[in-house]
Amino acid sequence: MTHDERVGTTLGGYRIDARIGEGGMGVVYRAEQLALSRPVALKLIARQYANDGAFRERFERESRLAASIDHPNVVPVYEAGDVEGLLFIAMRYVEGTDLRELVASEGRLAPPRAADMMRQVGAALDAAHARGLVHRDVKPANVLVTGRREEEHAYLTDFGLTKRASSQSGATRTGEWVGTLDYVAPEQIEGRPIDARTDIYALGCVLHQLLTGEVPYVRDSDVAKMYAHLNAPPPAMTPGVPGLSPAFDAVVERAMAKRPDERYPSAGDLGRAALAAAAGAALAAPERSVARGAASPDGPGVAADATKLSAGQQRTSAGPPRDGPGQPRTAAVPRRAAAGPPRDGPPSAATAVLAPGRRRRRAALAAGAVLLVLAGGAAALAAGGAFGGDEPEGRAGGPETVERRAAEETQADEPVTDGDEPENPRSAPDAQAFEGVAYSAAYPDGWQITQSEQLETSPRERTTFSGPDGGEVSIDRIPGDRTSPRANAERNEASASGEPGYERISFEDVALQGGSGFEWIFTSSSSSKVVYYLTSGGDGHAVLGSGGNFDAALDAARLVAETIEPK
Repeated sequence: MTHDERVGTTLGGYRIDARIGEGGMGVVYRAEQLALSRPVALKLIARQYANDGAFRERFERESRLAASIDHPNVVPVYEAGDVEGLLFIAMRYVEGTDLRELVASEGRLAPPRAADMMRQVGAALDAAHARGLVHRDVKPANVLVTGRREEEHAYLTDFGLTKRASSQSGATRTGEWVGTLDYVAPEQIEGRPIDARTDIYALGCVLHQLLTGEVPYVRDSDVAKMYAHLNAPPPAMTPGVPGLSPAFDAVVERAMAKRPDERYPSAGDLGRAALAAAAGAALAAPERSVARGAASPDGPGVAADATKLSAGQQRTSAGPPRDGPGQPRTAAVPRRAAAGPPRDGPPSAATAVLAPGRRRRRAALAAGAVLLVLAGGAAALAAGGAFGGDEPEGRAGGPETVERRAAEETQADEPVTDGDEPENPRSAPDAQAFEGVAYSAAYPDGWQITQSEQLETSPRERTTFSGPDGGEVSIDRIPGDRTSPRANAERNEASASGEPGYERISFEDVALQGGSGFEWIFTSSSSSKVVYYLTSGGDGHAVLGSGGNFDAALDAARLVAETIEPK
């Protein structure tokens, strides 16, 4: 290592003993706090930041908040200040290694070990988010690990350089944003507001790396990496990791959803989902956001708690309302406003629950002075498919009565009670053919294929069709899944039933392609959906339909489910 002239000197009561790390924001030293004779990690901030008045003000404010976090998985901050014109922060010195070095030396981690790391780091982030802080540089190098393997303890560090979520984006100055490209969330790249869910995206990237030994998007250039974060789904892990449960693919895909509202509501929920995936168990605990103040997705001073989205509450937005699910099938069917989708109920870890997926193809992406014009330019919806489990619709929740809906819409169905089979007078729509890599299907005239992909290194194929009224039907194929359709439905209803306002409309075996299938239609305070499960050609399929005109979505989903043919 190059000689550092500060080694052996004293600065502000700290004797600097060795240089132990360096990053874009400064240099870290092992030092001794002379007054207390204790070792510390001393970080000196680069002068270009120390000379920035706005940065100094933010640094002082955030350092006080970081020092107030008292959590066993957060490296304690002892002191922060200004000495000889330099900003510094002194933290507990942790003897051990970091996750970056651990993966580099040992390769991918065993799933239970990786899941336990997620549990600990998720708990640390929850503590920060509850204080209104967003780390916004979660990565393996910022997770310190100490202790024997049987008793490993993880510490999340670098809170002294976190960013208050009340600022408008990940940028620190004009043309500059803070984060590490392999773990950066889409909203950071685009300069949009960040909150606790930005850290959840990064934590999903870390989980992918722990389980596979490499970052999610291995690309040849920074521009290619940015494009992938904005558009590409996380590559499936199971094909390259023998014995890895498909539930981990579902956990990472949800954590790395392009839309923040489709991610886990809290980092702790991500950690618990990883533990459940490692154990092959279902998640029973309800999900909720613990973020407060500026870190809350709902904005400063608002506690975003999914458990508060009861049938009697409705979130609103300054924007115009969007149509909720049409054609009610219960006495009270929820309607969602423009504030964004509420959070999902907990997914089942025993099956692949690919909850998120409405990725938008954006016309341009910006990071600092970089502007990449994407091919196609127009916005397009990407995979919304889920093999079992719930998916957000893209609109916020709230109840609506049949009477109000009938006044707004020209057609309405007769409501039915729980457990009754809904009347199905709908006639089969005219269809057109879709030919994919692994299967073919028919879909209604007037609908368009908005996404179809063969996932990298995986035989899985996903396809999404969009209707003229904004409805959407998604197919997700899980190769080799022979679980019975009823078992898949029961497993995933156990998760969805915990969502506020959940009401079962139809839950029954049906004939699909002349064989066994299952129809599950439900509403909650966030959505109305129809899901068909079927097994054909030795593979499991899920077809999910939703949309503003729910009858049209039902028709389309049933048509697709009845015509899927494996190749």
